[in-house]
Amino acid sequence: MKQGEIALVKADPEFLFVFGVVAPPNVPLDQPLLLTLELVSMSKGKESYSMSHDEKLEAGNMKKERANAVFKAGNYRRAKGMYDAVSKYFTSEPKVSSERDSANALKLACNLNGAQCCIKTGQWKDAAKLAEDCLAMDRTNLKALYRRGFARLHLGLLVEAETDFNECERIGQSPELAADISRARLLLKAERTKVEKRDKQIFTKLFSGGGGLYSDAPPPKPSMQSTSTASDSSSDDETSAAGNP
Repeated sequence: MKQGEIALVKADPEFLFVFGVVAPPNVPLDQPLLLTLELVSMSKGKESYSMSHDEKLEAGNMKKERANAVFKAGNYRRAKGMYDAVSKYFTSEPKVSSERDSANALKLACNLNGAQCCIKTGQWKDAAKLAEDCLAMDRTNLKALYRRGFARLHLGLLVEAETDFNECERIGQSPELAADISRARLLLKAERTKVEKRDKQIFTKLFSGGGGLYSDAPPPKPSMQSTSTASDSSSDDETSAAGNP
């Protein structure tokens, strides 16, 4: 678009949340919207490398709030991308401790929310990685411990998941988080039962009379020594027979 042009845009309802627009009355939020947009003015924003620390914080917090709105609208994949973009503002660690603390606080919040986005979409490895990054900044963060444990549970890392849940309980948690951990422990118990049942079936099959570890293996070939012995015996018999009248 050029300055002064008007465009008719079809957009999802979350578009309103991202830009802080309140939907008019009687507008359904579960259907696409038709918006009339006019480009009044435009300017290119600064690249992150040319921003001061305060400018990065301002831009990052604004983008985080927009990502929160997208998350609340249920578009978790797009929100995850927006949270990732905030973290990229701080690829290099500030040297001043106060700036480092404020940058880490913003990155921590975005990584925690990004991990939750991944949990919502079943991206368990990414969820565990983001939670791990959070714990590198704050090793006693309860939400990070729980989300890493929940992701590990779905990755089949049952021992590691239980370790994270135990650490949450050791540190102490809110009633809401305690309820989440209780539900997660029920899933953990069910998964362990499933694994034990599967292992039992495998071992029963292996060591029952109907089969074993090598039941499908071909019969062994005779060794070179056995073949040589059999050949020599045959030759002796033939010589003996030939020598008899």
